[in-house]
Amino acid sequence: MAYALPLDAHERPVVIIGAGTLGRRIATSFVAGGNDVRIFDTSAEQREAARDYITENTDDLKQKLSVAPPRSADVGLADDMQEALRDAWMVIEAVPERLEVKIAFFGATLSNNLSPSASRFQFVGQSLIHHSRVMVPWSRALSWWSSCSRL
Repeated sequence: MAYALPLDAHERPVVIIGAGTLGRRIATSFVAGGNDVRIFDTSAEQREAARDYITENTDDLKQKLSVAPPRSADVGLADDMQEALRDAWMVIEAVPERLEVKIAFFGATLSNNLSPSASRFQFVGQSLIHHSRVMVPWSRALSWWSSCSRL
């Protein structure tokens, strides 16, 4: 079955779970494209640093990508997971590549191809994730993302 964006995606935020280096760069990409973003992290310091990074780098990324979205995007910060996920149309996980953090976040495991140690995450506990709804496009995105590493 092909995936189609929700019809109201432009009215709903993209949620980034994790405000570290990867999370704030992903958020900056969405904000540069005019998408509202909500960032969840357990650390208030990381959330604020992510907002500062996005503010400082969005205009430069828009210029590098030659994009001019029709509207400015909002950046929200959340310290409560339920609040962060409210009305989201897409959730992107960007928590640290540490097994205990992944297990705490997912309550199970996520097999991804971002980390060289991803195989550690494959069969830990009983999976609570419906795999047909999990998209991990990192292998294709990494070459593009590395071109944006100058930010």
